[in-house]
Amino acid sequence: MKIKTLVLVTNNLESVINFYNKILGFPIQNVSKKMVSFQIGESILTFELNNDVENPIYHYAFNIPSNQLEAAKKWLSKKVTLIKDENGNDTIDFSHWNAHTLFFYDSVGNIGELIARHDLDNHSETEFSIESIYSISEIGLPVTDVLDFETQVQKHFDIPNYKKGSEQFAALGNENGLFVCVPIGRAWFPTMHLKAAAFPVVVELEGKLDISFEYENYKISSSFL
Repeated sequence: MKIKTLVLVTNNLESVINFYNKILGFPIQNVSKKMVSFQIGESILTFELNNDVENPIYHYAFNIPSNQLEAAKKWLSKKVTLIKDENGNDTIDFSHWNAHTLFFYDSVGNIGELIARHDLDNHSETEFSIESIYSISEIGLPVTDVLDFETQVQKHFDIPNYKKGSEQFAALGNENGLFVCVPIGRAWFPTMHLKAAAFPVVVELEGKLDISFEYENYKISSSFL
């Protein structure tokens, strides 16, 4: 599964532009008074200004070369403060996913993540930079009923389960792109205190058919290539 476009909302467009363009260095693809789109490798990340939704907070991840976690950490830690887990670690070992990851807050409180997935054949010998970030890898989707969301998504899209899920957590997709589904109100890892809430999300996937599907606050579509 590949995430082509991810559209989120924000109360502070200026802060988002400053963080993702000026601090991290993602190129701006399109910008207006109401929205901004950033090129994230093969994906597009868009923020739309929406003051009707109070304090929207999201959790998402970007794929990086599987062999460059330490280089990415050195690069990222110069720009942001890394989030530590409950044991004080700022490099998280997801051994059950054969991956290592770095977490950070953006300027409006979203949780971002750089993840090195060791099952992907995406090694790089180039010095790590903003151009080393390949794509949007994950979007967290808090829902009322995780198992129902999983069932409904899989009625519309050919998206497999990634590893074994439960009523409390399900990952749908593969190493190239995942929906990370949790119950509304569950704490987002690794914060242990920031509660997951459902804010508007629009996702466009790379697909073989033109399909559109809505579930609670989420609009998911695929477009034929």
